[in-house]
Amino acid sequence: MKRYTLALFTLAALGLAQQNPNQNPQASPDATGGNVVVLGLQAMAMSNQFEIDASKAALAKNIRDAVKRYAQKMIDEHTKNQQTLQQLARSKNVTLPQNEGVHNRLILLNASLLQGPDFERAYLKAQVDGHEMAALFLDTMLKAGGSEAMQGTPANPGQGQGQGQGQGNNPQSPGVTLDNDVRQYVQATLPAVRQHLAEATELYQQVTR
Repeated sequence: MKRYTLALFTLAALGLAQQNPNQNPQASPDATGGNVVVLGLQAMAMSNQFEIDASKAALAKNIRDAVKRYAQKMIDEHTKNQQTLQQLARSKNVTLPQNEGVHNRLILLNASLLQGPDFERAYLKAQVDGHEMAALFLDTMLKAGGSEAMQGTPANPGQGQGQGQGQGNNPQSPGVTLDNDVRQYVQATLPAVRQHLAEATELYQQVTR
């Protein structure tokens, strides 16, 4: 529940930071009770762009082959996911941010100053943190949208039982909708994000030994 609440606050902050006067007011969150689904899609767009840009920077560095292979995989898979997300957003009349956000840009800037093992550690730590947050965003969208929190799905069988019960149709998230198109995107993306997280965690442990 604590992580769920954290994600809601983070998504709300992202919504305030990303407000665009040209955005459709019916699709965009307001300052008092933003749509968690819209904010989640916008957060995923920034997350995808960060993973792509950070991984492109990694390929330009003199680092071990295993990290470069991971970076190339991130470019390929997050580029594909971003394309899917953009199509989905257009169909829902949701405006997505065009960059990774100020916080992520600062992380990229700091990492770009590093070389070799120092860069590897910074890059992989950012990958772990970024994928943890992306997984939390996606799971929060499902919970806030009245999902069964992935119960019984291949992504994480049994998750949501016990502690997840009773969180569907969360009364703190009025007006949130999660139609079949968005749900399919989230449920297809979440397992991949968790796999990326596991791979990043393993590599990070290797470079910090």
